[in-house]
Amino acid sequence: MKLITNVKNGKNEDFDVIRSMYDPLIKDMAKSFEDSGSGSPEDLLDEAERALLKAVLSFDTEKEGITFGLYAKICIRNALISVRRANAARKKKQSKAKREQNVKFRFSVAGGLGAAEMLTKIEKSLSPYEAQVLREFFDSKSASEVALSLGTSEKSVYNAVFRIRRKAKELSAEHRNDHE
Repeated sequence: MKLITNVKNGKNEDFDVIRSMYDPLIKDMAKSFEDSGSGSPEDLLDEAERALLKAVLSFDTEKEGITFGLYAKICIRNALISVRRANAARKKKQSKAKREQNVKFRFSVAGGLGAAEMLTKIEKSLSPYEAQVLREFFDSKSASEVALSLGTSEKSVYNAVFRIRRKAKELSAEHRNDHE
């Protein structure tokens, strides 16, 4: 408890002592989160060390029944879980952006036609909703932006995209057959 009190009072060298005492715990916990794909070893170790310091600074030495070791372990675990969640959210966002970019690419190469020419050719076979989705994509909007603009869900937008692509492929095949 004296080391914790000393660190709280600005004696930073005592944190090095605490850090060395809890080094095995920090390494084990960081390793277990690294094995689950939560981040790089260096980032996880840094986060675990920061969590240990926060635990030292926030631990109530007057409170009975709670050991610092358990408190530190909980703080470190919670910090590493936060890192895992942040990385998962980042990966999900990157995956969504990649999907949306893929949808835009598919529209741009469908049938080898330009956007205006394609719209003119297939607009007659599209429902009003599908035509609006197509126009929004040609305006370089993402699926989430289209959904927001049309007051619908992204799932509905992706379903419309699927139907539009199918119709565009059918018309493109007819176009190729007509010119052969």
